[in-house]
Formats: sequence, structure tokens, C-alpha cells
Amino acid sequence: MLITNFASGELSETLFGRIDLGQYYQGVSYLENFDVIPTGGISRRNGTKRLAALEGEGRIIPFLMDRENHFLFFLSPGKIRVYKEGVKLGQVNSGFSTIKDIQEAQYAQNYDTMIMVHENHEIIEVKLETSPSLTQLVFYQFQIQTAIEVKVTGDLNPAHFPETDPAYASWLKTPGNYPGSVVFFQGRLVFANTKNNRQRIFCSRAGNIHDFSTYKKFLTEVREYTTAHGKLETGSNRVILDENYSGMQFKGKINEYIVDSPYFPEGTMVTEIQGNLLFLSNATSFDNSLTQAEEEALEAYTENYEQIGEQEATWQLAYYANEQGGFNAPTVEWRHAARITVKGETAKYHEMMQFKDPDGDVGNWVPTWEEEDRLSKEEIMLTELESDYLLNRIKDKLIGFSFPAPTWDNAAIQAAAAMWRDNVLTMGFTFRGEKLYGKPEDVKAQIENIRERMGTVFIPLYKKNILEDRYPTAEDGFTFEIASDMSDAIRWLGQNKHLLVGTETAEWIIPAGTTALNVQAVLNSRYGSARIQGTTIGDAMCFIQAGAKAVVEYYIPQTGDNNFRANNLALLSKNMLHEYPAKYIDFVSSPYTKIFICREDGILVNLLYERGTGTFAWGRITTTGSIISVATLPGETGYDELYLVVERGGDFFLERLDERSHVYLDGAEPYQGDNEGYGEDAVIFDENTLTVYPRNEAPAPAFGMWIGFPFTSVARSMPVLANQKMKQNIIKTLLIRFHDSFMPKMKSLPNNVQNTIPWKEPFSGVVQVNFPGSFDRDVFFEFSHSKPTRCRILSINAEAN
Repeated sequence: MLITNFASGELSETLFGRIDLGQYYQGVSYLENFDVIPTGGISRRNGTKRLAALEGEGRIIPFLMDRENHFLFFLSPGKIRVYKEGVKLGQVNSGFSTIKDIQEAQYAQNYDTMIMVHENHEIIEVKLETSPSLTQLVFYQFQIQTAIEVKVTGDLNPAHFPETDPAYASWLKTPGNYPGSVVFFQGRLVFANTKNNRQRIFCSRAGNIHDFSTYKKFLTEVREYTTAHGKLETGSNRVILDENYSGMQFKGKINEYIVDSPYFPEGTMVTEIQGNLLFLSNATSFDNSLTQAEEEALEAYTENYEQIGEQEATWQLAYYANEQGGFNAPTVEWRHAARITVKGETAKYHEMMQFKDPDGDVGNWVPTWEEEDRLSKEEIMLTELESDYLLNRIKDKLIGFSFPAPTWDNAAIQAAAAMWRDNVLTMGFTFRGEKLYGKPEDVKAQIENIRERMGTVFIPLYKKNILEDRYPTAEDGFTFEIASDMSDAIRWLGQNKHLLVGTETAEWIIPAGTTALNVQAVLNSRYGSARIQGTTIGDAMCFIQAGAKAVVEYYIPQTGDNNFRANNLALLSKNMLHEYPAKYIDFVSSPYTKIFICREDGILVNLLYERGTGTFAWGRITTTGSIISVATLPGETGYDELYLVVERGGDFFLERLDERSHVYLDGAEPYQGDNEGYGEDAVIFDENTLTVYPRNEAPAPAFGMWIGFPFTSVARSMPVLANQKMKQNIIKTLLIRFHDSFMPKMKSLPNNVQNTIPWKEPFSGVVQVNFPGSFDRDVFFEFSHSKPTRCRILSINAEAN
């Protein structure tokens, strides 16, 4: 019988004799501490490196943001401890109080955020916070929001309308409502499986994993206005209503009306009406008294006015011209002059025309006419009305008049003009935007009129009527129950193209694109799940079936449809999980995909899972002690590495399946002579001489010496039968191809004859070994290797009679 390779791994004894199956000639009946190579050979699995002593029993889970930022969380009763590369960074208290709770806890991670859940405990949120100077893990109590988002139109403030849906106020955050399952899916956080709602799924709002509100509230404000007209009193909460005003009409209760006026604080309400008095809830912010600055300005006006009343200003402006007379007539020089006299409140205007006597001396001017008070035939008082008329006329005639340099002293004229501009034209008082002229007592009277006028105002009052509408939008949170026809508790949530839901008896698909407006849940199959979180591996979801005695892959084949298929990955190797139920599941994807399942008996079974090439090969990993928990993280070599919690002699250790080392010992570390935590079953290995020493016969420590626990690798064949007929065979020889291998021992079964294969080590090539056989029973051959060295077998050919 030609056994070409080991690509089918360990097969169940129920396949003995099934020579019609292709897997028969590529499988073994027992495979322990050997890894199946995807090309078909087997290689002795690496040893483990001891990283740290642990404080007791617990479970490890990976926190992986990227290949540089990754940690291990060790969950033990009451504590979560953080490790990186085997070094403990710190710890926090947790609500996971029992080993059972720890085993049933589930988690999901989206880049730098992890959510951990258990139905008996509050939700834990872990964030990796980074800055240029600091990278740290922070543990939070996860905050659930059920506050409804309020959208408003008009002047409403959304902050004034907080609302929590009372039907869901206790969702996910009170005992009995803590979720047992969690997953991230399309920008949402999804919870399920609370004690009070075993079949209910809770989806957060898209883009906000804390917000589980299920609709938006839309508010539109409609205002019914009326108007009060009356007088305000400084610092008073009442308005003296104008009894002649009939525009104020109230509809409904008076105290529902709001004041919409800048003279009162926001939110001022009407309280009551008594006669012509309107009472409000707040005092007016209107202040009708004179400010200190206004009082000081009025004082200055009075003083300035009194000073001007004692002064008299007279000045003249003249226009000169030379005018040519008739034929041979002499040139006539004439002058047009004006004079203004101002004293106190009185202004007089004089205008004259003068001609220079041609026969007289130079400068001898003869007035021809003069007219006084041309603007008015009497003294013109600077009253409010008359001053505008007077000032405008004078400005037009004099202030803006353009003329040649006069005969008289120009400086005197300009000084007089300046006095007019500064003291007369600007001798008015500006009060709250209005220009007042006249005596100080007249100005004060005008100010009182203005204040009286400003204090009498129209005050808008309105009654607020809010129209309310509520409905979900696509991005809102939503919740629904699986419409199962059975008492079907949800066991896990996962995502692979769609949201997958595993229950006690079935598997459901919630299609991608499901929103609060389009909720779908489709029953896809009825395998059922144990209370163990499934895991996404490549394009498949793998989960432990109900009873924890089988593992199922759930995937969409590349056939163009959108339906998931399911395979029982342990169908041909049911002994892997039928011996003892599963407890945890994890996987590595580099250098090739391999699934690891931790069993209740402390044995770790593993499946080489390369669906692309059709390679499915089971094996088992045993060690001195029990493997309690597993987790995977990226390694320094670029490959994924497997971390283990191992119990040895009642003590617990964190170890790593060490692909970096060629020392095939478990719990290994450099030998220093006084290594703690190693019993008498430990050995010392000198990799320089390939010598193994018992613990009690250890030599002096030296470089290249290791201490650890030996393990045995075993590969036992299927019963050797003829290719064409199901009959017993006697094996004459075995042809074994080794690659860079140290020699294993070979045993023939059932007679248990064991031989040592003598050959130069390490060896690559084919070795022929004589094999003692038997006629009356099934014939097996078995390889075993216990030394801390490597062993690689690529293929075998059994020559039989």
C-alpha cells in the first residue's frame, strides 16, 4: 500500500477499512505533536517558551490593532491583566467573577476599540489611545445612549427637548439586560442574548456605537401672536397698558404666553392681568434713566451754552472785482461785503455794496447801500425750528463761500468763523440719536419727551404650539427578535459579508444593507451552536456546534449565489471533539491557516484548514500538564504565533508556541541552574552537543543550555490494507523519505515491536526499514520522537505481501 503523504491528518477509527476513500491513503489513525505540512508531510511541532507565571487559572484573548500594536488580556476572576510579549503591563478590576463567566464571555474588536460582554456583567469597552508621546490601553464602562435625537425647525433649541424612550431606558445596562454576544457590523455595534430577551438583537446607530435610540423626533414650532401696548418701568415686571389700545387678544390660558421682546429676558412669561396692568415673570431689562455719560454731556452743554451767551462775534467776508467800463471808460473797482454779528442767542446779518471812488485816493471806498437783517427783519432766535433755517442759509452764504483774499485781516476773519462753527453751528445736544437745540432748560424738556416716548412700546406676546412627529431613519438604531418557532437563544454573532447569528438550533443571516427601515432576518440552516463564540476565518465563519462536539464552517461558495453552505469539519475525525468537548477556538492565518480548539481535558486539537487546496488535516497537541486557553497574535518573524495558558502541577504559566526556537521542549527557557517552577520531570538540553540531562543530574549552566519539559510526537498509520481488496497485509519494508530530520523510533502494531532507525543525523533522503508483521490482526506502523530535536517525514511507501 502506497502512503503518499499525511494531508488528511488524523482520521476517525470509524473509517478503518474505507479504502474507497481518497483520504484513507493520506491519513493516520493518531497524530500527536506533529504538524501536517500543507504539501502533505509531517513535521514535529515546535516547543513552547515560558513567558510569565500567572496568578491563577484564566483565559487569554488577543487585542490586535495592527502588527505593531497588540496585547494579550488575561481574564481571571475579578481581574484583567495586560501583557505584551510576555511582560505584564498592568491590571484592572473586572466584573468577571467566576471561571464559568470568563469562559462564556465574548468580545469584538474594531481597530482600536474592543467590547467585552457577558450576560451577568456590565459591558466593558477597551480603547488603545495614542499620542506622539504616549500609547496606553484604557478600560471604560461602556455607555449606552437611548436619548432620542431631536430635529427642530424655527427657533427651538434641541437641548431643551431631551428624551429617552421609556420602553428601552433599561436596554443593555441593567441586570437581566446585559448582552451575552457582540459584533461590529457595517459601522454599527450589535448586541444580542440578554437574560430577558434571548432572541432579541440590538443594533446601534450607524457611525455611533454608543447610541441605541431607535427613531428621531422632529419638532416644528407654530406661534400664535398677540401684542400689548403700554409703558415700561425701569426694573419692573409690569407693563402699564394703554387703555385705548384694543389689539391685545388672548386665546386660551394667559400664563401660556411668552414675551418676545428685547426689553425682557428670554423665556419671560405672562403671569396675570389686573386692570390696565400686565404682570410678567421677569423684570424688564429696559432702563429709561439717564446714564452717567448722558448726565455729564448735558452738564457740559449747559456750561458751554452759558459761556457762548457772554460772547459777541462779528466778522466780515468780502468779494472784490475789477470791472471794465464802456468804450475808453476807466476800470471800476467794487466790493460786495457781508457782515454777521452774533451774540448769545441772536444773529444779525448785514450786507453792503461799495465802489472805489475813481477820483479819490486809493482805498477810499464809498458805500452805496447797506441792508440789515436780510434774513429776517428782527432778531432771529436759535430755536429748534428756526435754527435749522438760519444755519442752512448762513452756511450756504458764508461758510462755504469761496472768495479771494480780502483786504481785511484774513486771520481775524478765520478766527471769527471758527468761533461760529465751534460754538453756534454745533451748539446742539445729541440724545439717543436725536439732535436738540436751544436753552439748556428747553433741551432738558425735550429729553423728557424722548424718554417718555421711548418707554411706551409694543410688546409681542405668543403662545407656542409645537407640532411633533417621530419616525426612524436609515441610520437610526433598531432592534428586533429572531422569529424562530422554537425557544431559540442566540449563542453568538459574527460577520462575514453579512451579519450571521448562531442560535441553539439554527443559523440566521441578516443581509448587508439592513437598516432601521429595512430589517431582514433569514433562517439559513439548522446546525445549532454551543455557547462558544464563533470566529471569522478567511471567507468563512467557523463555530462550535451544539454539544461542543463538532466544528462547522459556514461559507458562500464561489458559484454566484448568496447562500451559505455548511460543512462539519470534524466529520471524518469525530474523535477530535467526541473524546472531550470544546472550550475555546482560535486560529492562525500565517504562514497557513490552522484552527486551534482547546478541549475540556486540556488537550489542544488543531486543524490545518486550507480550503483553497482542499487540505483539511486534524492533529492534537499535548504537553506536560493541561492547556487551559489559547490566543494568537502576530509574531516578530511575520508569522502568527500561538499563546497558551498552561497548568503544570497546580501552577499556571503563559507560554508561546515558539517558531523562533529549534529547541523542542515545552515551557522552555535558558538554563540558569536555579530555574523556579520546574519539577523533576523537567530536563536540561544542551543544543551544542544535543545532550539531554535529567533535572537531578544537571551540569553547570552554559550558553546554549535550556530547561523545559520533553514531549513525544506520535504518528500512527491507518490499518495497512491492499489497494484493491480489503484484506490483511504483512508489511515487509517501509520506505521513508526524511528531510533534514533526526531519526524517530518505529513501532509495529499489534506486536508492539519497536526499532531504532540507525542513520546519520540530521538526514535528508529515503530510508528503507524492515518491518515485522502479523497475519491475524490489523497491521499498523507508528513513529515516535521524544528527543528535543526536529523530525520531518515527507512520504512513506509500505511494501506488503
